[in-house]
Amino acid sequence: MLEQLVTDAARPILDFGILGAVCFFLAAALVVKERMHAKEMRDERLAHQATRDAHIEALKVAYTHGNSMREALQSFEVAMENFIELAKEMTRERGRP
Repeated sequence: MLEQLVTDAARPILDFGILGAVCFFLAAALVVKERMHAKEMRDERLAHQATRDAHIEALKVAYTHGNSMREALQSFEVAMENFIELAKEMTRERGRP
């Protein structure tokens, strides 16, 4: 593999001189840079997706807590209404308005 790489790198020098070699190495550098850029973009997309998933999970937890609190407040409201009715009944039984 390394011999093939060296042979491929030497061929432009032999065929087209220094200018050919410079063009070959510039093209190779562009390919490497493009691959690195594509990998960085893919990694960044994966990181953003992981962040989105974490935020969605946090929202689901907050929604669940919100529903629990709403149900608890509704139960508390019913209990307070029952308590007020009981207090009114006790007040009426004692003859107070």
